[in-house]
Amino acid sequence: MVSRGSTAQIKNATAKTKKSTKAAGGEEARTGEGLAKTTMLHQLGAPALFGLWPLFTMHNKQVLRVFPFPMNVTTAQFALGTVVALLVWTTGVLKRPKVSVAQLAAILPLAIVHTMASLSQT
Repeated sequence: MVSRGSTAQIKNATAKTKKSTKAAGGEEARTGEGLAKTTMLHQLGAPALFGLWPLFTMHNKQVLRVFPFPMNVTTAQFALGTVVALLVWTTGVLKRPKVSVAQLAAILPLAIVHTMASLSQT
């Protein structure tokens, strides 16, 4: 037996659905810690990067076959990434992250290992 809700219950449920849809589409959503903006890019960013990771790896391998100088390739990639990050921050597309000295100290060993791995690829 299917129970039917009153018109007020249906309108209330519809309003809640619209609010959650707006929040998922990029408008401000109330969270326990205040207001947070969520966008489709933020929700799909990490999965998209992990999905595209094999393509990046294959591309790097092809570049290193043609141009077998990993130090130069790494430097060029880092320089391009730096330029893109600076453009995104200066244009206001994304806010510049605030990194403390303690965070930088925690990140530095990982950055060194990542750089060594990138340089060792052939």
